[in-house]
Amino acid sequence: MMRSADSSKVSYASAIAALNQLQSGPNCRAARQRPGGQDRSSEMAQLADLAARVGLHQTALAGLRPVHIAGTKGKGSTAAYTERLLRACGLRTGLFTSPHLVEVRERIRLNGRPISRSEFGEQFWRLHDDLTAATAATSGFEFPRYFRFLTFMALRLFVEQAVDVAIVEVGIGGRYDSTNFIKEPWVCGIASLGHDHTALLGGTLDKIAWHKAGILKPGCIGVTSPEQPAECLPVLARAAAAAGCPIRVSPRLTAFAGFERLGLDGYQQLNAALALQLARLWLR
Repeated sequence: MMRSADSSKVSYASAIAALNQLQSGPNCRAARQRPGGQDRSSEMAQLADLAARVGLHQTALAGLRPVHIAGTKGKGSTAAYTERLLRACGLRTGLFTSPHLVEVRERIRLNGRPISRSEFGEQFWRLHDDLTAATAATSGFEFPRYFRFLTFMALRLFVEQAVDVAIVEVGIGGRYDSTNFIKEPWVCGIASLGHDHTALLGGTLDKIAWHKAGILKPGCIGVTSPEQPAECLPVLARAAAAAGCPIRVSPRLTAFAGFERLGLDGYQQLNAALALQLARLWLR
């Protein structure tokens, strides 16, 4: 049944209830991840195919001029800083991050503001209907789970709203993350790396770096945090060379005039420095 035809079923509450059903069971995002470096290129190709069937063609995604950000210690902060910098330049922005603090709609922002409850409900059920039709029409397609569904929903909204730039934070890893069907980002950022999700990404920093570097694409510019573990840098450099993507190390925050007025320290200085470089390169 097409729920979007019934106004009582496009409410925020009904959307949240249905969305929460998508994270339960054995096929939730974490359970669907494969450990280590198993090749999942066919799965990612199928993901891009399904995305195209609900309007997320690569041409439409390229029109978002995306900033794609992975990392361990601050990818969310880097994404938020980058969005604010580009919005301050007069650009219309879309921001997709995770997790949320209070309400899931915080993950999807237009011009810095979470989308409204009514907009969330409408977008959710419209996409739900389209995905139901798409997965029913083609064998082998599974209905997307929680994070993947929200990724589709955010990017489709950004396309429909014709934002000038979409800033997209990776969920887990990068190479096989649900956001990585974006094939033509303008710039990619890799925040400081460390041990995270080791059961999924591997127990060593070089394996983790390999996953994170999977967001680097031909023709885009990659930027890494000014502080990375020594064993990660060669992995990032090799992945960038293989992808045909020049990569550079961001200057430290002290290289930017007025940095001391920001009142940041520790990893937030590194994240702000990376965001400044991503914004500068995007604007160029």
